[in-house]
Amino acid sequence: MASTHRVSRVRELLLRELQEIVQRMRDPRTTM
Repeated sequence: MASTHRVSRVRELLLRELQEIVQRMRDPRTTM
């Protein structure tokens, strides 16, 4: 049970980072 909870938490962080990357790719002004 504890392991599954940890996995769900990691998945949340990954999804959040992915959303930020997608927004950066969509906006050409933020790209370095």
